[in-house]
Amino acid sequence: MMRERFSVLNHIIWAKPSGRWNGCNKESLRAYFPATERILFAEHYQGPYRPKDAGYAAKGSALKQHVMAPLISYFRDARAALGITAKQIADATGKKNMVSHWFSASQCQSVAVAE
Repeated sequence: MMRERFSVLNHIIWAKPSGRWNGCNKESLRAYFPATERILFAEHYQGPYRPKDAGYAAKGSALKQHVMAPLISYFRDARAALGITAKQIADATGKKNMVSHWFSASQCQSVAVAE
């Protein structure tokens, strides 16, 4: 039932050596008292009974590219007007791997205020 609604990512099992099961009347139990606990890590599918590839992530990415397009073109135009290179921007900000994200639509990341 769990796998029908959730994508199970991982689980952890741990022993409870001094748990409540130590003080129970073991002869009156109908089954063994659990001496372990378990936690399941899972995520919802994107829709009812649908796997992740239902198109939700692709539509979200397309929307982000559409919304960020004016800002990206503003940054590109400003960089072209100033005549500076990506290396100069990386040296000035100290973020050599982020410059490509600031000027491309595929992995657009906004510049933090502190930068």
